[in-house]
Order: sequence, then C-alpha cells, then structure tokens
Amino acid sequence: MMNSLSDLVHAARTLTRARAFTAVCVVSLGLGMGVVIAILLLLRTVTATPPRINDKGLVEIVIRPSGQLRAQAGSAIIDTWSLPDYFDVRDAAGGMAVSGWSRGEGLYQPEDTGPAISMQAMYVSSNYFSTIGVTLPRGPGFTKADDASRSEPEAVIGHRVWQVRFNSDPNIIGRRVTINRTDFVIVGVTPEDFRGHTSGLNDGY
Repeated sequence: MMNSLSDLVHAARTLTRARAFTAVCVVSLGLGMGVVIAILLLLRTVTATPPRINDKGLVEIVIRPSGQLRAQAGSAIIDTWSLPDYFDVRDAAGGMAVSGWSRGEGLYQPEDTGPAISMQAMYVSSNYFSTIGVTLPRGPGFTKADDASRSEPEAVIGHRVWQVRFNSDPNIIGRRVTINRTDFVIVGVTPEDFRGHTSGLNDGY
C-alpha cells in the first residue's frame, strides 16, 4: 500500500515538472475518448430501435439464395420481394402478421399548382402501423382492406408535413394530397418523432 502511494506521489511530481508533456497527454487522452464516445453514439443511433417502434416479435423475412437461384442471383441475401411473392408469403403465414414496405421518393404537388416538391416516402401495406406498434395521433390510419383490392389510394403524412404544408389543419383527415401524380386521401398523421421502423426516414417538408 505504501509503495503504491509513493509511486503515485512520484508520478504526480514528475508530471508537474514536465507540464508540456502532461498537457499533450491530457489533450491526447481527451481527443481519444471523444472519438470513442462519438463512435459509440453513432453505433447506438444506427442499431437502436427507433422511437415508438415496438420491436418485440418483429423479424425481417429475407431469401438466402441456394441451388438454381444462387446460380442466377449470386450469394447476396435478397431482401426485396415482388408483389405476388409478398401476397403468397402473407397468405401462407398463419398466425403471423406480415407487412410489406418499400422506401422511395415522392413528388408532392402543392394545391397552389406550384412546382412539385421531392420528399422521402414509404409505400406500405395497410397493416404497417399496427404491425410495428405505432399509434397515429390523428386519423384512423389505413383502411383494413385486402392490399390487392382497388380501393381508393390512402396516405398517412408526416407530422412536419402536416404542420408546414397544411398549416396544422385540424380537419386534415379526408383532405386530398397529390403524390407522383396520384390523388390520395389523407387518413392519418404520424407522431412527431416518427422516422420509420428502420429510422432514417426524414420528415420532409
């Protein structure tokens, strides 16, 4: 115990005399810790479950090619599905809710006939929000209908879009919005901090 204390006192005196060396060590240590903390925060942001998403029981269905498919498509995992394949999987998945989604760009056409505005969009099946456990603060959400039906196109808009583009209209439900030259009926507004189940979906405006 005494030897350890003497060593600490000697080290402290040495560092006090070599102030430049001490300053370099402290700065280097601080920078190193800052980089490590930044990396950890980035990893947490990328891997953590986005806000409001209930990930209990959520899985992603992918295809690992084998046999003839591997010869045609290679060894990369396939995480995209054709619409008929999605319907086949959904109909065969007894006791499990299967939701489909696709991310893309949407061209929003303002009501004042100004130029179209590009914003991020997601195209999802009608059970998307119920599957990921998100409750919409406004509107009933998508109609519970067969996704293969020709029902009227419906849209759930982001909270920021509702605020900026529609002036926080309390009667937003039922209004129409034109995206990619298609008229949609607005059936809901997402929570303010919702960015998609995989995050990264900016609430454009």
